[in-house]
Amino acid sequence: MDGFHPVSHVVVVGRSNIVGKPIANMLVQKEADADATVTICHSRTKDLPSITRQGDILIAAITHVPGGVGPMTITMLLYNTLQSARAAGG
Repeated sequence: MDGFHPVSHVVVVGRSNIVGKPIANMLVQKEADADATVTICHSRTKDLPSITRQGDILIAAITHVPGGVGPMTITMLLYNTLQSARAAGG
């Protein structure tokens, strides 16, 4: 991940099973490109602006919109996965 350092504090806004939780789990792994301190926030987090300013990196996961962006989120995740595999020579 370009610009990411293992000692980074990452704030993830969103706790969905599609984006928020998986990205948080990937970032806390004890790996060379992970090993971050991760804070997960959501719509009911108290003083969200203050917490988001504490992070070195901010990830805003797409939230649930009735009849909205869920299918597009999945499409883009699959597209980005394919692009990453191609870039890695897979």
